[in-house]
Amino acid sequence: MTLSLSEKAFELQLGLTQGTVQAAGIDPGITPKTDAPWITFLQDVGGWLQTTAVVIGGIVAIILMIQMMFAKLNKRSMDDETVSKFMWVLVATAIITAVSSVIRWASGLSVLFVFS
Repeated sequence: MTLSLSEKAFELQLGLTQGTVQAAGIDPGITPKTDAPWITFLQDVGGWLQTTAVVIGGIVAIILMIQMMFAKLNKRSMDDETVSKFMWVLVATAIITAVSSVIRWASGLSVLFVFS
């Protein structure tokens, strides 16, 4: 394979040759360490906050559903604001749950929760 003049100049400028750069990338030799003393505490706090947000979202959704049900039983029109709040709570809770699952997946943990 022949390189154009600009490709050769680029390699010379960076000090790279075709053999030093592989398709998989350059290994900088840095390995992340997750053994800092505060990491476990931060993971616990993050889990507490996510779980609390999902539980609060569920409670608020139940309260809004009851409010909509009583409005329907009393033959009042359901307030558009209540329906809007309900939808926003569902969307926010779904996003928090998705973020939690992505974090578990990215850290190598099982995404499927097994309760024992």
